[in-house]
Amino acid sequence: MRMRTFLFVMLSWISPALAQDSLGIYARVKPGAVIYDDYKLIHDPNFIKALSQRGKVYAAAAERISLSVSSFAKGRPNKFDVSNYDARVDTMRKYLPAYHAFIVAAWNKKCKDYSSIPENTPLLLLEFPLEYNVHFPVEMMPDPRSFFILLSPASVEKHSTEAYAAFKDEYKKRKEPVVVKKEPAPPPVVKSPEPIAVTPPPIVKPAPPKQPVDYNPPTGTAFKADGTNEGTFKHKRKMDQFYVTGLSTALVNVNFSNQEYFKSKLVGGPAGYEYIDMSMFSYMNESGFYPPGIRTPALREANGKLAANYNCYMVENLVDNNAQMFNLLWVPYSENLGMPKDMQPVSRNGFYLLVKPEECTFTKQPVETSTVNMNVKEKAKEKRISGAFILYYGSSSNATYYAAYIGSYNPDEYTKDEMAAQLKGKVYATQPYLSYDFVEMERCMDVRKHVTKKIGSDAARNGSCSFF
Repeated sequence: MRMRTFLFVMLSWISPALAQDSLGIYARVKPGAVIYDDYKLIHDPNFIKALSQRGKVYAAAAERISLSVSSFAKGRPNKFDVSNYDARVDTMRKYLPAYHAFIVAAWNKKCKDYSSIPENTPLLLLEFPLEYNVHFPVEMMPDPRSFFILLSPASVEKHSTEAYAAFKDEYKKRKEPVVVKKEPAPPPVVKSPEPIAVTPPPIVKPAPPKQPVDYNPPTGTAFKADGTNEGTFKHKRKMDQFYVTGLSTALVNVNFSNQEYFKSKLVGGPAGYEYIDMSMFSYMNESGFYPPGIRTPALREANGKLAANYNCYMVENLVDNNAQMFNLLWVPYSENLGMPKDMQPVSRNGFYLLVKPEECTFTKQPVETSTVNMNVKEKAKEKRISGAFILYYGSSSNATYYAAYIGSYNPDEYTKDEMAAQLKGKVYATQPYLSYDFVEMERCMDVRKHVTKKIGSDAARNGSCSFF
């Protein structure tokens, strides 16, 4: 039934009479629109499916789009940078009808979270590109290229092909420069009866750009003829060739068994791995299992650019407990023996890289240098405190509602009171703020137990827990 509802929503928004563009369906926001702010789209499988249907460009940008929708400080015009929730939404309702927008995706909500959006609510994702909204003042322009807003279908007016054609004509007139035609100057009069020989200038062809030399080309030896891979740990299928451009976002020493979303994606299903395999992924992601040239944070910073010469294979696209997207890549042994000695895998099983999608590419971009810098000093680790801020709301001294946020912060940059004040701006509360707690807990289950002890089980049912 849910699938039929989802298909009905998608088909009703892609009609032949509507103005269709490569960006989506041209639309405008109605006055008094219903805006869903601060909802983590990355947790919604229907959102991921809707973006996948739009193609690789939007699918790869899923995390960035989710962040821009769930955080008012990222990507939107400066005019919308208002800390108070009600004031922020009122500002967007006031100005959004003047923008030109395109419908990116439509789906029904499918995410058991603590947001105020009911399950199966129809949702629309609109993109507001800078190219079509450059007529606004600087503080109202999309920053940097476009921004995204999540709305209800009833808040959006789809425009016909005629309206879109009129808009495109007007937009084209604004972009076309005014060209002043000049009359050509008369040719000079040559009085000499002798013909003048004009020597044409020599044609100089530009030198072709120098292509970097790949001193570690792919050999295709990581997989045998029967589809099995080299080494003792066997993957469940033959994987696609993949490459990295750097290691600045790499995660090392990750305990896969503690990552719930990792296990849900890898164990069973299409991936086909078992729970016991999580320990092997963790072991082959340890820094001691890495080549000497990238074994420490300082060495990865100094030699990370050389990782662009690695021949890798995509194992799976994963999301961690903090809703951050990563690609799990296998770096095999036999296909990387062309690397410098300190960058070669130390085991015939290879090793695993866990990097963000923005540092991955389908096309290899090799670097020519093969010098590995091993003479580096480790930087002092940034001091961070992890835990949960629990904000209590109610009347008088009786708390009847709470909002918890789990994450980490640098105590040299912010105090606990300053962090609590920032998080208060994310809460839409109908009751007065009372106080806050900070507890060293990293699971919502533990936070609810703490709240139950403090304000009672009945009041603890009225609350939310999320990550910052």
